[in-house]
Amino acid sequence: MVISAEEFVGGWGYGLRYQGFKYTITTALLSTALAIFTGILILRLRRAPSFALNLLTHFVLFAWLITYAFPYLGELP
Repeated sequence: MVISAEEFVGGWGYGLRYQGFKYTITTALLSTALAIFTGILILRLRRAPSFALNLLTHFVLFAWLITYAFPYLGELP
């Protein structure tokens, strides 16, 4: 989660220049929301382990990693 935040901070200027404010802020907000939701699920999973909660936690974690964890905020080819 820290590396994702560093990616956003480092690429913020490029994101604003090439993708625009709306895309950059939407991506940052979705990434933050998914990261927080993943953290909450991990904490709940530690308190009351279950297969369904484990499956949901892994789904949300990998969905975040694939989509918004490390966005490309530069110029597209």
